Amino acid sequence: MAVTKGKVTLDNAFISGLDAMLPLQIETAAASQTVIVTMHLENDQWRIDGFGQWEKDDLGLGKLLHQPTTIEKNEAVAQKTLETIARAAGFYANVEPALGYPSSLRELAVSKSFDALKRRLYPLDESFAVEPLLKDGYHFSYLRTSIGSGNPGEPGEFEVRAEPVEYGVTGFQSFLHNGIGLHATTENRPATEDDPQPDHD
Repeated sequence: MAVTKGKVTLDNAFISGLDAMLPLQIETAAASQTVIVTMHLENDQWRIDGFGQWEKDDLGLGKLLHQPTTIEKNEAVAQKTLETIARAAGFYANVEPALGYPSSLRELAVSKSFDALKRRLYPLDESFAVEPLLKDGYHFSYLRTSIGSGNPGEPGEFEVRAEPVEYGVTGFQSFLHNGIGLHATTENRPATEDDPQPDHD
């Protein structure tokens, strides 16, 4: 099996919002070519969307250079906030198995009484203890829908929602996180578990 040696150089990096494009210059003894890696940020990690040879008529730049609107920014922040809340609720249930999921966000909000471990595990600041919780054009609500048994691995159930403060003005999507996954709808109504996952495009 023949082995080809070469050099890969990152020409540049184009990042816009949650999307990125990396042009890579690949040089071997036989040829030189440019390939493009497209990526998006999801759950604090970069995910690869595509990898291929650069085409002059490639329209990928259009999406990358798109400047997000205020509504798009609000929707992106709302999704990230829901995932943060759901993760904090899961940590809470793991550390406090006898209690299960918290009864309210107030129990997760960082306060002066929290020790170092809780401050690290529950990444919510005191602003999350305010009701109603309004952030970046969205109204957030948390509800423990069933109480756990008190045994490890049986924390109960919860749902946390994000709905636009003013539909069509601060956001077009409503979101629901049930601790398992995120659901979204563009209809002017609360999201349900029957709705699909939000589109990252």
